[in-house]
Formats: sequence, structure tokens, C-alpha cells
Amino acid sequence: MVRTTGLLLLLTACGGPAGGPNKPDETADTATVTTAPTPTGTTETEESNTWLVEGQQGSVVTVFRHFAPGMPQGFDVHATFADALPMVDDAAWCLAGGPCTNSRPEADSYVDMFAFPPVEGVGFTWVGNEVEVWRLDLPFLNVPDPGFAFYSNNVANKPAEELLKFKIPAEGQWGAYNEPVVPVAPDMRVTSPTPGERISLAGETVDFEWVSGGAGEVFLTIMGERTEGDPINVMYVLADDGEHSLDLAEHGLTPESDVVISLGRRVTEQTEVNGNTLFMSGVEEQPFTPECRPWPDIDIDGSDITVSGNQMDPFYMGVRFQGVIADGTIQDFTPEGEDEPRSAKMIFEFNDYFFQPLCKVIYDVSGPRSQQVAPWPRYGGGGTIYDAYNFTLRNGWTDCKPVNPLVFGSNDMRGWIENPGFQWGVGVGDRVDVPTVGTLSGYITFDGAEGIEMNPGFGYALHDCDEAIKSAGQLPPADPGAPPTAAYWEHDTYFVLVIQ
Repeated sequence: MVRTTGLLLLLTACGGPAGGPNKPDETADTATVTTAPTPTGTTETEESNTWLVEGQQGSVVTVFRHFAPGMPQGFDVHATFADALPMVDDAAWCLAGGPCTNSRPEADSYVDMFAFPPVEGVGFTWVGNEVEVWRLDLPFLNVPDPGFAFYSNNVANKPAEELLKFKIPAEGQWGAYNEPVVPVAPDMRVTSPTPGERISLAGETVDFEWVSGGAGEVFLTIMGERTEGDPINVMYVLADDGEHSLDLAEHGLTPESDVVISLGRRVTEQTEVNGNTLFMSGVEEQPFTPECRPWPDIDIDGSDITVSGNQMDPFYMGVRFQGVIADGTIQDFTPEGEDEPRSAKMIFEFNDYFFQPLCKVIYDVSGPRSQQVAPWPRYGGGGTIYDAYNFTLRNGWTDCKPVNPLVFGSNDMRGWIENPGFQWGVGVGDRVDVPTVGTLSGYITFDGAEGIEMNPGFGYALHDCDEAIKSAGQLPPADPGAPPTAAYWEHDTYFVLVIQ
């Protein structure tokens, strides 16, 4: 007898009588920001040290970066101090990976930038173990190779003040200072392309529009690679007339280019600190990242595997899913820190009656093997499934042994899974029955008619379209609870199905 849909309606908690459910841990690194009280005075009166210096230079740069795909929103503050700064504008930002140029181009023209500033021979100065800008403590960072020192920290949101307090301790080489002098750039309101959306590099130009008439200069930077091994670092200074058309061919940009194009506004100030010169800039920028290059396509093909060995007797089945869900498709992914992509997959895991693991069957479900469908209703009601996909499962990889064909209709569990009576698929929806450890819940369908809540669904941000960034923690659901529009998902086993 061939068992089909009626076989799978009983759910039980995975893990067996002794161990209970296997619940994944939720961990997320979070940055610690030290908040100091607002000072009441402007200059500290601690006893001076005997090694104060004069005639040196410092750079403090604040950068508010709006969100772009693969680039979270953030307010960054960088500072560096030296006998004489490297010959670049905004030296602290440059050392932290920002634009590096020693000249400003004429309006609506551009200059090539350094990939990194020349730091050889620069005598960097220690002004304390940390400096304070606004309410943010910037720890001292020494980078032996290539040899520079600076201070840096960040938070998520931009301060409301136009000038931020700059405070350094008495024991440093510049002595004590505490004044509101660091500028924050005015708003850079880009109206086109739509902020937060990817841009196409397939045409002749990218046309930018913004609200004109703000303070400071408007700039545009292109940073990254035209093609692999061909870097590009370009800065434009633009007339603040609210529009600019970027010629892609002039810079060799194509849909294969891996670049970030940023449109921003920059204000500058300069002040004297105990006989030293402090150069300060406030920057606000809207970065844009290109449309995804062709997704990786990694096949899972077990067509040459023949099951053999002693017959096994599976009783429980868990189902897991891994892959990118983006713009109505399921795509392959690259694990964080790795170079080689992996296939999006549906994983069937079989256990015996005593919950002892037996084997797996793994199917490739990316690209044409998956189809977005109208979300199924939730089995049992009580929640909403927001996104759903049906699969065509063929040529799965397996390490399973033969099974009783009188029970499963085939001696190969792949034959049972691929039975036409099943319509397998996955979805993402509300948490109702599984623990609240995932972004949302992972749903499984085996009939294409209802979704069964089986797994916690862990959603993670993407970098460069396909790289899964798990270290940043889980993405929050979109308002009012729907999944993010593009994310890497892992649905881990919590409930299992009885299959005989």
C-alpha cells in the first residue's frame, strides 16, 4: 500500500522521551555604548602632565549612513591625531575605510582616490585611552600593519544636535579639552533612486535626484571593483542643483560590478585645541548597492546513488530548510566567511520508533525547482502564513538504506517522498506553537493545501545578495509581522511527523 497525505497528520515533539524538544539557542552580539553625563564645564582643570605637545593635527569625522541592502544604517565617529596628518581629506574617515582623496574636484567633475592613505612616516599621537564625541566613547585602536592609530565607535541613529561635544582627557599628549565643536551634517534627502532599493547598472546612466539647498558640499563616491581585481575609487563634487546623471560607461560599470555608490553631503569646521589644529567634518550619505548579480546555482544531484544494505524502519520524519528567500524566489547562498556557495535545500531526516537517527534525504530547491504560490491556510487555524513556495523534488542525495516497499511504495525513501500524491513546500508565518526563538515560524506543506507549523524560522541579513550574515543576529519581522523582503532562512527541526 502506498501511504500519501493521510499518513502525515500526527505531530509530536522532536527529541525523544528522554531529551525533550531540541530548541536552538538564540545569541546575538550587541555593541556596548558608554553614555557619559553631559558636562557642565568646558575645560578640565586636572593637573597638567609634562609631555603636552603643540603644533600637531587631528581629524574627527562623523558619518551618518542611511540603510542600503547589505549595509545597515549607522552613525559612525572616527578620530585620529598625528604630528602631521596623512595628506588626505577627512583622514580619520579614510583610515576607517572611507573615501581617501587629497584634492577636491571642480563642481560636477571627479578625481580618483587612494585605495588607502600613505601612512609611512606619519607619527601618530596618543591623546588618551579613549576620546568622547557626543555621548559616545571612542576607544584607542592601534593597527600595526600598515601602521596607524585611531579612535572609532558607532551607534544606530544620528544625534539631533548640530554640534557635538569633543572631550579628551588631561593625561593625553594634547591635554584636556571639552567643547561642543564637532559638526553633524544636515539631512541628505535623496528622492531618486528610491533609498533602500538596489539600483540597476544595466543602462547607460544612473540618475540621482535630491533636495537641494542644504549646507556644505554634495559629493558622490564610487568604491569597489568594476570586475574582480579591477578596483575603482572615485569621488565627485556636485553642484547642489538637485540632480546628477552618472555615466556608467565612463567608469566601466556593468551589472557585474561590485560597487557601492554613495550620494552625500559634507560640512567642515576647524578649531584650535591647546595649540593643536583639529579638522572636523560632518557627513551624511545615502549608499546604493547594485541589483544582485546572477545568483549562484549549486546543484544537488543524487541520481547516481543506489540504496543498499540492511533494511531500515523509519517511523518519524523531521523536515528542515536552508536558503535565501528574496523577491518571490528561493536562491542558493554563501555561508558567512566562506567563498563557495551552497545550494538552497530541503532536508528530510528520518528516525526510528525510539527517535534514533537513521538517515537523510536532501533536495535542491533553488531557482526553477521552487515556485511562489498564494500562502496556504495554516493547519489548525490561528495564524497567518505570509510567504509560501511549492517544490518539484527530484534527484535527491541520500545516505538512507532500503525500506519496506509494502509500507512506503518503494524501497527507496526518495521514491516515497517523490510520490505524486505529495506536494511539498515551505512557508514563513506567525509563531503559534513553536518556541519564540526564531524570527517567525517555518511551515511545511505536503499536500499544497495547508501549511503545518513545524520549525522555528531564523531569518538573517544578506551581504552582497547571497552571503548569509548570521553573526549580526536575527532580522526582525517586517511590519506588521511579515518576513523581510530578502533574507537567508534556516528552519530548524522542532516538531516531527509520524510516517507510519
